[in-house]
Amino acid sequence: MSQFAYQPGEAVAESDNLGLKAEAAIIIDGKTGQIVYEKNADKVLGIASMSKMMTEYIIMESIKNGKISWDQKVKINKYVHDLSKAPNLSNVGLTEGEDYTVKELYQAMAIYSGNAATVALAQLVSGSEKNFVKLMNERASKLGLKNHRFVNASGLNNSDLLGEYPTGKADDENVMTAKDTALLAYRLINDYPEVLKIASISKLKFRDGKEYPNFNWMLPGLIFEYKGVDGLKTGSTEYAGYGHTGTVIRDGQRYITVVMKSTNKNQRFADSTKLMDYAYATFKKEKVLPAK
Repeated sequence: MSQFAYQPGEAVAESDNLGLKAEAAIIIDGKTGQIVYEKNADKVLGIASMSKMMTEYIIMESIKNGKISWDQKVKINKYVHDLSKAPNLSNVGLTEGEDYTVKELYQAMAIYSGNAATVALAQLVSGSEKNFVKLMNERASKLGLKNHRFVNASGLNNSDLLGEYPTGKADDENVMTAKDTALLAYRLINDYPEVLKIASISKLKFRDGKEYPNFNWMLPGLIFEYKGVDGLKTGSTEYAGYGHTGTVIRDGQRYITVVMKSTNKNQRFADSTKLMDYAYATFKKEKVLPAK
C-alpha cells in the first residue's frame, strides 16, 4: 500500500487545465491511491504545517505500539510555554509546569495547528525534538516518500522557533512534493482512520476556555464548507505559500487532494474545491460508461 497505483489515463493531466493558482497539486483515489490529476506533483516545495501529518502518523503509531497513551500526562516546559505565547504563530496557550494529556495536545495540533503542542508531543516520543525529526525522516522513507526533508516537527520556519530549532540552518523549512504529501495523507488515513474523527472537528473548545476554529475551512459550518470533507491539514509560511491537504468522501468514494504554494488562504480552498469537483465529475463519468 505504500506506492500509488500510478496508471496514467485520460483523467490524469499534467497541464493545468483546471485554472489552479497553486504551483503544485494532485488528486488521488483515497482507497486505491491511483492518481486522478496532477500538476507539478514532483516539484519539491515548502509544506509548512502540513508537516504535522507526519507527526500525527508517528503519534498514532506510538499509541498503537503502547509507547504512549491518549490519557498520558505531558508536563509543559519553559520553551514549549514560550513558543505557545509567540505572536503570529498558530497556537493553543500552554501553561509552564502544567500537565496536559496526549489527546489534548494532539487535538491542539490537528485542529488548530498548535505548534507548541506539536513540539511537546515530539519531546514526549523521542526525548527531544531533534531525535523526533530524525524519526520523521526515517519513517517518511519507510512509508515510500521519495522527496522530503524535515528539519522540525511543526513545519514552521526554523527562524520562528525562538533560537531552539532542532536541525538544519537558522532559516530552513520542511520540504516535500505534492505526490509525497498525498502519499503521507493516504497512509495516515488508511493506517489510522480514527484520525479523521479529530481532523473533522470544526471547532475546538480547549481548557483555556477559548474556542478555536479548525484552519480547514472546508469542514461543515465553516466558510468554504464542501459536502463530505472530513480532513485533513492546512499549512502556510512565507516560503511555502498557502497549502491544503483535503480529504472528502461521497457515496463511498474517497479522494485526497493536495494544493501547494497557492496565492492566499482563501485561494487554497478555491483550488481544493476545483480538484474535488473534478474528481467527482470524473468519477461520475466513469460510473456511467458501459463496461468494456
